[in-house]
Amino acid sequence: MMQSIVVLMLKIGSIASIVTILAWIAYYSYLEPTWRKGPIGRSLVEFAVYAMVTPVLFLLSLFWHFTGGTSQTLAWVEIVLLVVLVPFGMIRRILIWRRASKVGTTGRLPAGHGEPKEK
Repeated sequence: MMQSIVVLMLKIGSIASIVTILAWIAYYSYLEPTWRKGPIGRSLVEFAVYAMVTPVLFLLSLFWHFTGGTSQTLAWVEIVLLVVLVPFGMIRRILIWRRASKVGTTGRLPAGHGEPKEK
């Protein structure tokens, strides 16, 4: 009984995670349609896509019993994601945000972002 509740909650949580991440990407695209042109916007969406990796892997295993242990191809996809894409993507993101922080006039963000509005 408890195992089936755990599996159900993992399915619900994984689906909810993917749906809300996709909703965030869609809403961000609506608010900032030019995000593809700047490195910060691209890094935000890239990070959101990386956040979907774990829920997608859960869903593959929970619904279709498709895991890195049952599929050599999926195992290599997971290895590439975990060892190459995500770490290098995050390092790239750190460098992008570091560069952007040096552009601002105060604080650590670009000018106008995070600064109090004048009255």
